[in-house]
Amino acid sequence: MASRILTTEQAIRVAEFRPSLTGGAYGRVFEAIGREDFQQELLGLFNDVCGADSVHLFWIQSGRPDIACGQSLVGDGSAHSQARHYMEGRLWRDDRQMCEGSAVLQEEPMFYRMDTRDAPTSDLREFYRSQSLLERLMICGWTPMGTLGFSVMRAMTRDITSAENLQGVGAAFCEIFPMLAKHMEMVGQSRRLVESLTTLPLIEEYLAVSDAGLSQREIHVGARLLYGLSASCIASDLGIGTETVNTHRKRLYERLRIGCHHELLLWYLRHCGRVGAGRTIPNIFAF
Repeated sequence: MASRILTTEQAIRVAEFRPSLTGGAYGRVFEAIGREDFQQELLGLFNDVCGADSVHLFWIQSGRPDIACGQSLVGDGSAHSQARHYMEGRLWRDDRQMCEGSAVLQEEPMFYRMDTRDAPTSDLREFYRSQSLLERLMICGWTPMGTLGFSVMRAMTRDITSAENLQGVGAAFCEIFPMLAKHMEMVGQSRRLVESLTTLPLIEEYLAVSDAGLSQREIHVGARLLYGLSASCIASDLGIGTETVNTHRKRLYERLRIGCHHELLLWYLRHCGRVGAGRTIPNIFAF
């Protein structure tokens, strides 16, 4: 495939060129999948590959990114600041690449390059100028959980990525994308597990959609048992007697064909795994 420069409006199917990444940074990204230091290792890799100064991971729908996390090279919070200003200014509305990225429905991801001096609107150009950012490199692709992407920003102290290097950079993005998808899946599962055991309304919601035919009172009692409350605390919370709580617990166990609290917890975790697979992964930024 002939080399070509990607302008603000252009994308390239990076699957057409896939040189294999090697080296310690690549291995560290792989080993960090599912861990809190994943984005730090990802930034380290792309700092080596293309001089990245910050990285953002995001879900995207209808052109609007839902930024999951960000990391800057110097660790000064600038990546979080960039994300906050971008979202608060609703700059994604005029970001054509972001809109195009959200429409990617095939498994083959799309790679985008933006020279921020050629951004499509004056608001976007001013935003990137105020943040001293010269270039954005971004990839978006479909996953079973939704359209996922990540971008790296390069500061104005650097040179624009040359045409001869751009294909290799795009290939590096494509090689990493499956790791990103797996990382976000694992993070989502972990967060959903925490939520499903620590949020009483969510526990009730999960119990309500089981196929065990639980009554409303059995759902209320069962949720509070899973939440960790004693029979007396449940009685006080629901305004019923302790013996009534014990009766509903017995009926709950009979419906689920279990015999103790431990078995209730195991049943619930299996149930959450089935019904929670499509739940949205929470955003760490409050925009």
